Amino acid sequence: MHRFSKAVRLLCIYTTIVGSLSISGCSDLPYLIGLEPTGLRSDGSYTPFAAERSYDCVELRAQIAGEEKALVGADKRALAQLKAGSTTLGTWFWRTTSGSVSGLPAVRDFNTGSARLDALELLWREKGCPERQRSLEVLETTAKLAKLIEQHEAKSGQ
Repeated sequence: MHRFSKAVRLLCIYTTIVGSLSISGCSDLPYLIGLEPTGLRSDGSYTPFAAERSYDCVELRAQIAGEEKALVGADKRALAQLKAGSTTLGTWFWRTTSGSVSGLPAVRDFNTGSARLDALELLWREKGCPERQRSLEVLETTAKLAKLIEQHEAKSGQ
């Protein structure tokens, strides 16, 4: 019979407790023990992880460019999901619960990505990186998505 060291047993207990709290909805555990929570917050904002906060201007530029690339076309993806019906579990859940365009997976992904982009751009300014503007494609996608949400909710009376 193998005996695990005390450190391994404690690590297993800690992992089990933290995992249980996360599953049960206590994902703000870092906040409860005095640490700033990271990632997407319940209010829709995004707090960068420690690794993201350590990026220099070059790394930040690459992360921002990647996030902008992921955001472009979200309006088309949302419209396709709206027209396609319940082809995925996400769209089925959306249709059976809210029916609001803002609940579509493409819109949720856009909101998450946009919050992360906002946080990365704030880091960009805080680190004194050269001035930059958000890409025109992202701004256009944001406007089109807002218009799609407005039209759908006006049509459905929400």
